Order: sequence, then structure tokens, then C-alpha cells
Amino acid sequence: MNAPQDTTSSDFIFNGEANESWNFTDHKEIASRGFNVLFSATHKGCRYLLKGLKPEYRNAEIYQLQMLKEYRLGKSLKHEHICQTYSIAEDAIAGRCIVMEYVEGCNLKQWLEQKPAAALRHKVFGEILSALDYCHKKQITHCDIKPSNIMVTSSGNDVKLIDFGLSDNDNYLLLKQAGGTKGYMAPEQEQSKPTTDARTDIYALGCLMGELFPHRYFLLRRRCRQTDPRRRPQSVMEVKREYTLWRIMPLLLAGVAVAAVALALGIQHPTAPAEKIVTTQVVVHDTIPVIQEATDTEKVATDQTPSYGDLEQALWRGLEEIYRTETEHCLSTETYSYDIESELRRRCTMVVNNLMATAPSQFRVMIQKDAAAFETKLNATYRESLYECRLAIAKRNR
Repeated sequence: MNAPQDTTSSDFIFNGEANESWNFTDHKEIASRGFNVLFSATHKGCRYLLKGLKPEYRNAEIYQLQMLKEYRLGKSLKHEHICQTYSIAEDAIAGRCIVMEYVEGCNLKQWLEQKPAAALRHKVFGEILSALDYCHKKQITHCDIKPSNIMVTSSGNDVKLIDFGLSDNDNYLLLKQAGGTKGYMAPEQEQSKPTTDARTDIYALGCLMGELFPHRYFLLRRRCRQTDPRRRPQSVMEVKREYTLWRIMPLLLAGVAVAAVALALGIQHPTAPAEKIVTTQVVVHDTIPVIQEATDTEKVATDQTPSYGDLEQALWRGLEEIYRTETEHCLSTETYSYDIESELRRRCTMVVNNLMATAPSQFRVMIQKDAAAFETKLNATYRESLYECRLAIAKRNR
């Protein structure tokens, strides 16, 4: 007597949802937790993922409603980086189930174990941001962002966001329960009556960044994981803007360093009279072109020659800027894995060569001597930073 009633109740809940006739073969069960059962199966030569309920839960109305909610939310999402939901189907093995896109690949945790290059990790993170931003614009909060719910395809390393079982939006007044995964769950999700929104997913994003970029974006990661949602970035686009800014920061610092060196090399004696200037290119170490300012004549009168004090000051500023920016770049950039001392010597040699190319011949020996003394002094000044750089580089090169 009970079986027909359960069947009728279930049919009523899913009435009108199953629009297509499916005939699945070649079922292969996929390990799963909780009340769901997963199979991959074939229909008309294509592989699909079937997500149903374990037999002991199939007749419980609460789980049927939960499945219907997940189906409707998934069906409303059409995005290249979100696993596509197709239909509700009746299957002889999986029972009533959600028919979904089958993703050939591995989850984010397994993918990271392969130690992908930094460029690929940035690509994947950008696609996660794109998928989440789309969900939030559709007023849907995922509520369970974690590595196992992010698939990376074997072909192309493309992201597919999966598992909207805990997802929510304002259209659903029921089925709003505390849930999530420890380590990625925002504090507000642990309340008996959780209030979730885009900032809930942003908390989990901060946790994910720690796994994708363990040596970078410390301030942004901390902002995303603030206990108070009001202190987090308020949207995925805000996270993306800050992430982009921090990503290009080393390039900005390098640009500032180049500009400072160029300014230092352009210093002239304050009493030098104005004269016609001819610009000629001098190619120096590291194939970096430097603009040299010279008079029309090969020789410069003694009273027009820059004082050695000016040249000495330019040399110090140039070398000090190299030490400062290069150590900052080493500590903030995950891909910096070469020998810090060798890189400093190379860049300092470039500065010295540039300065000697523009200095009067009588000052060149003095420039070389002062450069050696300045580098010794800078090594002492930046001793602690250089030690930190060596530790960071050794860790990255393991």
C-alpha cells in the first residue's frame, strides 16, 4: 500500500520535468558520499553523468525536493565553465536522476598534485572567477566551492564547476540548511539559519587561492577570509580587480626601477649651459637600449663636464634601486627561482656599464671602484632580505 503512495508523491514532485526519452547503457558507478549515487552512462553514443539518490533515500520527499532544486538551478545555468545540466530521467539502474554533462578529467586537488605551471594555475583561477561571477549574476550562490567541486578537463585544462547540491537563491524559501565543507565554509554557513550570498563563495575563493598560489596574494586571501562578510570583497569582480593588480605588481615595480635608473643617468651639472642635444642609441649589456645625451662635438669642455659627485650619486641610486626592487620581486613572485646573487650582479653590472658609457673617461676607474664598494655596502644592508630570498628560492626549486 505504501509503495504506490510514494510513487505517486514522487511523480507529483517531478511532474513535467522529464521531457526526453533516455535509454542509457554501459553504466559505471562513480564513488560518491552522502545521499547521492553517481553513474557514467552512454546514450546514443554520448557519455553522460547520472546523479540520483541511493535506494534508501529515493522515497523520502525531502531528498526528492532537494534533487529537484539542484536540477532547476543547474538547468538555469549556461556557461562554458559550468557543468551543463540536461534533464531529469528515469533509469533502470540509477533510478530517477539528473542527466548532466560528463567531464573527462580530474578535480582541482588532483590537478594541483601534478604541479602545473604558474601560467596554467592563473588560467584556471580566471575561469573559476568567470563561472562564479556568472552564477552570482543569476542570483545563485554555490555554497560549496572547494577543490573536489572544480573539475579540470584532460584536454585543454578547462574548468568545469560542478555539484550545485547546496546551492541557493532567493526563490527558494525552504531547504535552506547549514552546510558546506570544513576548511572552505564561511562562518555564516555554520549558523542554524544560514544567510548566504556572493560573499559566502568569496570566502571559499580565499581558501582556494591559498592552494593555487601558496606564496602569493597574502593580503587578498586574508581579505576574502574575513569573519565579517562586510569586510570581504563584495563581488567576484572586486576580487578579480585586486588579483589582477597584485599579479602585475612586479611588472610595475620593474617599470619604476627602469624609470628611476633612466632618471639617474640623465642627471646633468646644474650650472651646465643649455646647448643643442643630439640623441644617439648606445646598446649595452642585456640588450637594453639606453638613450645617451651628447653634444655635437666629441669633446666636452672641462667647465661643462658633470661633476663626479653627480655621477657618484646616480650610481648609488641606481644600484640601491636594483637591490630594493629585485629582493621585493623575489619575495612576491612565485616564479622567481634563479640565483638572487647572480641576478643582482648581472643587473648591477648593467647599471655600471650604462653609466660608464655616458661618463667622461677620467671618471671611469673611479666609477668601477665605487661600484664595488657600494655593492658591498648594499649586501650588508639587505642581508636579511637576501637570506629570505635564498630560503624562498630553495623552497620553490625543490
